[in-house]
Amino acid sequence: MNTPPGQRALEQALRSSLTRQAGTVAEHSDPYGATLRRIHRARRRRRNTAAGALALTTALTTVLTLVLVRPATPHDPGDRVTTVLTTRRTGPDWPARGELAGDPTLLTALRTRLGDPGARVLYAGDRAGHRVIVAVSPKNPAMGGTVILYGTAGTPVEALRADPQPPNMTGRDGIAWISADPDHTLIVLGPPRTTAVKISPSVTYRSDGTPTRRTRTLRTDDGLILTPVPDAAPGHVAIKIRLGERFGEPVPLGWPTSQHEDPAFRPDLTRAAAAAEGHVDREQAQGLLWGLGALATPPWRLTYRYLWGGPLGAGRDALIATVSGPETPTFLAVQTTYTAPDGSTTTDRLGRPAGDLSQPVGWTTDLGGSPAAAVRVPNGAGVRVELREGNRTIATASADATGLALFSPPGLSRERLRACGYRVLGAGGKVLHRGGLDIGDLHTAVLGGSDW
Repeated sequence: MNTPPGQRALEQALRSSLTRQAGTVAEHSDPYGATLRRIHRARRRRRNTAAGALALTTALTTVLTLVLVRPATPHDPGDRVTTVLTTRRTGPDWPARGELAGDPTLLTALRTRLGDPGARVLYAGDRAGHRVIVAVSPKNPAMGGTVILYGTAGTPVEALRADPQPPNMTGRDGIAWISADPDHTLIVLGPPRTTAVKISPSVTYRSDGTPTRRTRTLRTDDGLILTPVPDAAPGHVAIKIRLGERFGEPVPLGWPTSQHEDPAFRPDLTRAAAAAEGHVDREQAQGLLWGLGALATPPWRLTYRYLWGGPLGAGRDALIATVSGPETPTFLAVQTTYTAPDGSTTTDRLGRPAGDLSQPVGWTTDLGGSPAAAVRVPNGAGVRVELREGNRTIATASADATGLALFSPPGLSRERLRACGYRVLGAGGKVLHRGGLDIGDLHTAVLGGSDW
């Protein structure tokens, strides 16, 4: 089909304009990989100072740049076309709610306090003896510019508390914030169709170490929940927002905690790492403890023991440890760390209730792009280990001096490897132990799944 001359001219003008814009955009052969590497480097820098990684606050980017590349086609001669789309995030686009939302004096005072003439109110009102203002302030870009002011009912805007801790979530599903005071006041504001909030303040454990969540559900008042949660536990508390008749995914909440380090923590950790079989990397051992804020915060309150550490090949190192908190069961933790050529790291943490530590432990990893399976046999130097898929043996390896047997069978995905079993063989081929490679995620083992 012929294209009209006018349309061809318009397309060519648009193509030329976009191509000129593309010239101002830095090119990367792998923008996704580059972004991941920056994230991993940032994680590595934060690992020694960030507490409670299992209760993270998700940060929203204020400006999102998306680069789409369309190669030339036979019907589209000329250079590639690059389209640059910029979207500014200025908080949820909800109607203002609350009996004070339309008060012009309050709005003026709010904009003066925030130093932002573009600030707008999402909610303003007095509830249960408290005054709450939830606002969007483009000049305060943390967490998409969402700001929460809080105090006793009737308090003027300039005297309301503005916690430096940003809300835990923001976007189309809701905004939540929990205070660090002993009552742990919880504020949740959802879109107008929000009907309820399910609150889970903590996790308890059955005798076999299985986590169970305590929950309660509160109906919203004009999309708002304001309630104390005095039984909220650090690293445990989470909420679900119900939009209409359906609850969303769990959202972990948190608050700042004091991190005055115990002077004995690092020397104790060094001694514990040195006492393990194989070689436990001290930085990776410390990273594991900093990542278990759901068991105890700060990490020197944990009880831990490193059992084994060593390389898994292809830039990967692993460690096996047991960890427990003051009032939690003991968990077996298997951590694999991949170090990329640029020095950035990625960590995979698996775990389950500890069980019998004299038995072998098998697990899988796909960090570094090459799926592998490992079996560690305590006091098992030189024993033969078979990797089994169904009733057939697909690989055999001898354990090294620390009892580790490593498998990298070609053509098997991690999912397929996880479904495999293994056998530890003794003299004459006698089967000493049978096990599986299906250890699950450590976060799920500690906090449970999302089905609550």
